[in-house]
Amino acid sequence: MKLRALLILSLIVSMGIAWAMFQHQIEIQNKTRIVVVGIQAYVDSNCTIELDYIDWGIMCPNDTATYEFYLFNQGNIPMNITVYTDEWMFLDCNGSLVNITTPSEYIVVSWSIPDIVEPHEVVLCSITLHVVDRHDFPFSSFTFTLYINGVYYEE
Repeated sequence: MKLRALLILSLIVSMGIAWAMFQHQIEIQNKTRIVVVGIQAYVDSNCTIELDYIDWGIMCPNDTATYEFYLFNQGNIPMNITVYTDEWMFLDCNGSLVNITTPSEYIVVSWSIPDIVEPHEVVLCSITLHVVDRHDFPFSSFTFTLYINGVYYEE
């Protein structure tokens, strides 16, 4: 009887460990759409390739990735820059929409973008994506839009 209970307990523990390892190995695919208003965003420092999306590839829990790009103020007046994310969409492995009301519980987005870009200035910027180290991901891919708005600076 003790041996049987020990075997069952061993099996349950092994299954729990295997499940936890499987959950931790989840791979998440992501693309970010970039919408720029009032200023230009480019992939390269020569400002020849416009930035319209970022393909983050496959990421796993606790992964962090940074993407560098360039902003260019073609105007003759400094520009105030605001940045925000919106239009988050999460999909499960079957392609069905998953309702996530607080994306930051799973994905943390930060950026290094100046508040003001001077006339004719090209500025190196970056966006960083961190997948939170969780074991309960209800989705296998996600997308969101990063808005970068440039408004002429008024003193």
